[in-house]
Amino acid sequence: MALTPGVYGDIIVNSGTKLILESGQYFVKSFSLQSGAELYVGSIKKERTDLFCKGNIDIRGKLSGFKRSNDFGIFTYGQSVVLNTGMKFDLVAPNALVEVYDTYNYGQIVAKNLIAHQGNVIIKELK
Repeated sequence: MALTPGVYGDIIVNSGTKLILESGQYFVKSFSLQSGAELYVGSIKKERTDLFCKGNIDIRGKLSGFKRSNDFGIFTYGQSVVLNTGMKFDLVAPNALVEVYDTYNYGQIVAKNLIAHQGNVIIKELK
């Protein structure tokens, strides 16, 4: 399933499903990528993709398509962000408790509170 930039409600990507986001800006109410699902971000243009979320974010599936953390950004005003997959994007969540579970994560995180579970490494890529 592919989406074009625009405004959407709650997005839930179920296990076994691949969601493709073309380059551009997406505005959503909440976002959930379940375990076994895939989010592919990018296009031939290789322009930046941003996901603006009003609510909570739960990412447990596979992320692919973008090469550097500055290719993809997630911005949320929600209270909760769960990252249970390798991260390669910048995250701005000023009101949220962000929980990071995967071992290697590339990018920047801005959060109200951050819990990096045991064995985590968060790396800011040099441009």
